[in-house]
Amino acid sequence: MKIRALIVDDEPLARRLINKYCEDSGMVEVVGQAVNGLDALQKISDLEPELIFLDIQMPGVTGLGMLEMIDEPPLIIFVTAYDEYAVKAFEKNAIDYLLKPVEYERFVAAIHRAHERQSSKELTKEYSLMIENLRKGTSPWIDNIPVKVKGDIVILKVDEISYFEALDDYVVIRVGTKKLLKKQTLKILRRNLTPTNLSEFTGRILSMLNHSIK
Repeated sequence: MKIRALIVDDEPLARRLINKYCEDSGMVEVVGQAVNGLDALQKISDLEPELIFLDIQMPGVTGLGMLEMIDEPPLIIFVTAYDEYAVKAFEKNAIDYLLKPVEYERFVAAIHRAHERQSSKELTKEYSLMIENLRKGTSPWIDNIPVKVKGDIVILKVDEISYFEALDDYVVIRVGTKKLLKKQTLKILRRNLTPTNLSEFTGRILSMLNHSIK
């Protein structure tokens, strides 16, 4: 799935180039653009991006200054013409540090790193949720999925479903020879789709732990 990104740069040409690279890669959905640090703070609050392409030297609040104002910033890829800020950038847990003019191949490599980091973050959140539910003695898992079909609600049993497929903000559900469309992202749906027996459930936790460690 595409990672949702905000482009922050005071140079219009730089914003256009990164936006084009995002479109060409097919791995990034640009949800907005900002021209300085203060503008970016508002956009981050409104749009909740998962990734920020961040310039450093900007009028008013710099990119590094903006990060000081955020408690839990999204993933960051710095895009700048200055190499002397690299150490400070990586102290901010930056994914990558791209020097202008940015080459496309270098950009794609940075995006792959961002996707890997985002996947790791999601696994950590999902695992934490599982453990919290276990502590509370509640179960987050579902055995049935309601789907609207021609105005009627059809209840699907999870164990009868062949597979799920992400389609923007929808999920395609394959049951037998039929494909049904549900208004929900696969990211949200999959958090609740687990086997109901304890052994398989334990195996899922161990698998997630092993994956996150790798």
